[in-house]
Amino acid sequence: MLFAALLIPLIAVGVLGLRALAGDVERARTRYLEQATTFARNVNAALEAVAGELETDPDALRFMAETSGALLEPVAPPPSRASALERSLREAVTSELDALERAGESERARARLAELATHTERPALAAWALTWSAARAQREGRLEDARAAWQQLIESFPDERDERGLVRALAARAELAALDSSSFVELERLHADVVASRASLADSATPALASRVAERIAASAPERGTALRGAVVAQARELRLLASWSLGLSDWIARGAPEGVASVPWAADPALADSGPSQALVRATLAEGRWRGTALELERVAERALIRAERDNWRALGFDAAIEERSGRLLAGAAPPADAPATTERASGVLGELTVRAFGTTFEDFAAAERRRFVLVAVLTAVALAAALVAASATLRAVQRESQTARERESFVAAVTHELKSPLASIRLLAELLERGDVDSARVREFGARTVAESDRLAKLVDSVLRFSRLEGGLNAESLERLDARELATRAIESVAPLAQARGFRIELIDGPSPKLRGDRDALIGALAELVDNATKYGDAAAGVQLEIALDGPRVVLSVLDRGRGVPAESREQVFEPFRRLGDELTREQPGVGLGLALVRRVARAHAGRAACAEREGGGARFWIELPGEQG
Repeated sequence: MLFAALLIPLIAVGVLGLRALAGDVERARTRYLEQATTFARNVNAALEAVAGELETDPDALRFMAETSGALLEPVAPPPSRASALERSLREAVTSELDALERAGESERARARLAELATHTERPALAAWALTWSAARAQREGRLEDARAAWQQLIESFPDERDERGLVRALAARAELAALDSSSFVELERLHADVVASRASLADSATPALASRVAERIAASAPERGTALRGAVVAQARELRLLASWSLGLSDWIARGAPEGVASVPWAADPALADSGPSQALVRATLAEGRWRGTALELERVAERALIRAERDNWRALGFDAAIEERSGRLLAGAAPPADAPATTERASGVLGELTVRAFGTTFEDFAAAERRRFVLVAVLTAVALAAALVAASATLRAVQRESQTARERESFVAAVTHELKSPLASIRLLAELLERGDVDSARVREFGARTVAESDRLAKLVDSVLRFSRLEGGLNAESLERLDARELATRAIESVAPLAQARGFRIELIDGPSPKLRGDRDALIGALAELVDNATKYGDAAAGVQLEIALDGPRVVLSVLDRGRGVPAESREQVFEPFRRLGDELTREQPGVGLGLALVRRVARAHAGRAACAEREGGGARFWIELPGEQG
């Protein structure tokens, strides 16, 4: 009843507190969502404003087209493509050169390449031969030959491109720049020429070469290298506009550019990272029979809108937004955390393909604080419940201990009564016989000896009870002295020897070390004697009893070994409890009140040691006392 009276109110308080916290979190989430919705609408308004200002946007791409949809500006140079005949010639020459190499005729192979390089009537084949000659010479360490071939390629074929679209002469200039450690100015000029030479989105080799040159520049001027890499991206934007013309932009112009503004497919640039198919916002105006317009990628439109919306300082208030395409691809902003409260708004008009997702960036801090409050309340509730449980458990254990103590006392009284009755009854009987006076002198001496023995038995019982009681208060510091373990063992054996011999036991002290320790001489001798006496009660007389001294690190171990029945594993702790003996106290064969082993353990603990028992190898029992040793 007491347990229930404590537990039920605490559970009720804990549940009410947790429900209140849950309500606070939900109300905070609602407020966050309301403010996030307002922010999302502001971003939508910013998108519309950016669309309206497209004509004056400095980053927009300008174009001009005929009413038929044909693009007039910008115009990309047509990429040069090797003819089928030239590709066949290269393949044949490659096979021929491979055959010469396999035959070990490297000189003939070099001569063949040099001869092909003179065929100026076939510039593509000649430029290819010079490229191969220079690369081979450089690989073989013939750097002067490589320089000569690269230089001849630059001077003789400045405009020839390879099958990827890369101008071979520019690649040759890059190789010479690497060989000769060209100056910063020469590298910048080379980078500009490479960027300007790209004529097709399919040409991924040209921007790759430009990036390598930019990296060399960045090694000495990081900021300049970053700017040059940006030039590659900027140049690619015009090519994407040109490529996007066939994706729908020309059709929109040919149809009269309905509504003057549209979102059209935008070509991907394979040379740029994360540049999958996208959309662009386009605005066009008809003037003097031609369409003039501007185009801006939706990524840039989204970025402009977020910058405009930030003028209201929403980030300082703890909010952010992400602008996504219908496919879910992120255009601008940051993706919201999975557990942050977010709201979604669809853009209007021509930008209806876009979705604005606004969310609170500081909600995680708020949620963390709420979780800390939640955990605090939960912990306090748990602690209170645990305290109640501990109190109830302690009460129950106290009652159980009291009941156990009462039972042990009853057992003790029964044992002591039984043990006291036997010597007292014997003494009384012998005294009565002597009082009658009809006992001869021989019997008088016998009765006297028996009376002395029973008196000793009674004194030993009383002494055990008194010693057990005295040890509850600990050892007297004045009684502690430096002792020899072997001497203690010898004295203990001597004190028990007469009784052991009467029982038919031989006690043997095993040879071993003689360590020193500090303790109460009488208490330790008594504890060892108790273990030896216990062994003679329950051991095998034929096997005798052995006392062994050993060292376990800095500790001294005094062991008593017998070959009796041993002690069951489940009872090895119980035998050291006071008043505890295995079996019925009134019918047990061996005399005693259950204080001997309890006294041994109490002596060991008083000396900062321990006492225990275990099964002896080969059968029997091993009882030991482990005590701290003393150096020197």
